[in-house]
Amino acid sequence: MKQLKAGIKKDSIELFKTYRIYIFALGFFLFAVLDPLMMFLLPRMMEALGLNLSIFELAARLQSMALSSYAGDCTQTGMLAMLLAMLSAAGGDQKKQSCVIPLCAGMKRETYIYSKFIVYPVTAGACGFFGYWLAYLVSFFLFEVKVPLGEAAMLALALAAFSIFVCSVMLFLGCSTGKAGISAVILFFALTIVGSVLTMLERNQYNPLALQSILTGVSSPIDLPNYLTGLLTALILWPLLALAAAQIFKRKKII
Repeated sequence: MKQLKAGIKKDSIELFKTYRIYIFALGFFLFAVLDPLMMFLLPRMMEALGLNLSIFELAARLQSMALSSYAGDCTQTGMLAMLLAMLSAAGGDQKKQSCVIPLCAGMKRETYIYSKFIVYPVTAGACGFFGYWLAYLVSFFLFEVKVPLGEAAMLALALAAFSIFVCSVMLFLGCSTGKAGISAVILFFALTIVGSVLTMLERNQYNPLALQSILTGVSSPIDLPNYLTGLLTALILWPLLALAAAQIFKRKKII
């Protein structure tokens, strides 16, 4: 337990002393402000262009559209920023051999991995969760028709779980292979392509990727069984991927 606490402290210091995590977090919170503002200006832009869509019909969906736009930005641009912020932790330390120092100091290999799977997914999930609530708060004051609070809570949890899932997969791939950059590129395009293909084939259900469709409004209204299955699967895979990465790392030759 003392080693795990020391590992969490070490990874927290390494995470927050780099500029990358602040860019990642800033992106989440900037989207939370800018996306609702863009939707607030949308009716005026449409009116200026001479479009005849009923303003009343549009007004009933503006907050929902703002939140969907925010979730889409987070699961695309935000996810890419998150992967780039994790390059050092997800295998980059093996390439630089900086992981040798704590291991030579007596830290167990599995503890070295577990601390990463605590610090980075929790940070990513917190950014997604609180960022979504910030977007909801901003949009709440901008639009008359409100998204129900319970639905917003479900979607905030979905964004947090999706962020945790992507972060865990990145850590697993990077720590297992020692190829952080390649892992980030493969994961980003794999999630994007697989998610799009499954959505087009209407097979994107009952898995963590379904959370992305639910967040962006593709699966609206929320399909509760699909939502719960995706949420639970994402959270269950988190410790399982940590266990698998730790077992692989224990058998790796570092130097």
